[in-house]
Amino acid sequence: MSRELAIRHLDRQTALLRSVEQALDRIEADAFGICLCCEEEIPEKRLNAVPWVALCLHCQEELERRRAAGELEEEETFLSAA
Repeated sequence: MSRELAIRHLDRQTALLRSVEQALDRIEADAFGICLCCEEEIPEKRLNAVPWVALCLHCQEELERRRAAGELEEEETFLSAA
């Protein structure tokens, strides 16, 4: 049981690190703060709350809705299915 929890924790930490690295890449490409799906500006309030966020709230909610409906696999992104 504790091994499974440790693996889940490591998976979450790895995903977070990947998200932060991708945000740094977007900063270097001068694309930080732009939704990767709709290409609209992500509100500053959302970026202050989650600086590594890649999607605006609307697109994030759509991604989560599609995952919940079984239209996307857990690791599949909104962009790869669009």
